[in-house]
Amino acid sequence: NMGTLYYERREYGKALEAYRRAIALRPNSAPTHRNLGDLLTQLGRKDEALAAYQRAVELAEAAREVNPADAQNLAELAVYTVKTGRIPAALDYAAEATRLTPEAPAVWWLASHVYALAGRTEPALDALTRALAMGRAKADAREAQELASLRGQPAFRRLVAE
Repeated sequence: NMGTLYYERREYGKALEAYRRAIALRPNSAPTHRNLGDLLTQLGRKDEALAAYQRAVELAEAAREVNPADAQNLAELAVYTVKTGRIPAALDYAAEATRLTPEAPAVWWLASHVYALAGRTEPALDALTRALAMGRAKADAREAQELASLRGQPAFRRLVAE
């Protein structure tokens, strides 16, 4: 949590230290590895970011072996995977996650990220529309870095307008 707070405040040095401490305490936390990857990407440290995303993928894949029907884990795996550049696999994971749990706003939210990061505008807007209809905050959509590619779309601006 401290890493995320520092990241949002753009205190990247403190965020890096906090994420590394968190990983030392919980080395099997896929979301923390993903957060570290996002920070390293922001810092321009692409190779280290890729390694962090790949570690998140490995951990989510291990969790998937335990419970293949966990749509939330599968949606998170899709995000981690798209961030490694494996777009076809990420799209497959996102589609499977939304099929498994079509009424879960968190799954649609993550699917919107995957589609946006993969350059799939229409599926991204569809997934975002569903997430917002199920209660996801419009402010989250306006601020999500993963949705940056949608910001120029009139449909996106309509969706997130107050």
